[in-house]
Amino acid sequence: MPSIMLTMGVSPTTFVAQRLNSKIVVDEITVDNVLGAQDAVLTVQDAFTPDASNGVPVPGPIVANRLGINEVQGTCDWWPKDGVKGNLVILGALRIAIATPDAACRITVGYHDE
Repeated sequence: MPSIMLTMGVSPTTFVAQRLNSKIVVDEITVDNVLGAQDAVLTVQDAFTPDASNGVPVPGPIVANRLGINEVQGTCDWWPKDGVKGNLVILGALRIAIATPDAACRITVGYHDE
């Protein structure tokens, strides 16, 4: 299972780019806000641009919010607490947005392609 760890100094942050002919299945998320300056209000997002169709020849990008996480300052939590593993499917790019960017807040995402 590949994983990636990034800081949340910029919002939104792209963790995994959109893949052609596959989807991203999130297996785990770790939020480390131990050194964060404030509570971290996070949103896991699915960002993609659909293909052209007869009705819409040039469709615009779509961002769908898939999961909300509130991590208290000074704490670290790990999901899947029997909820995320295999249930969070991303069709486009896997992004995470944070209400107030904080480079001390670290996120690790484990995933696989299907």
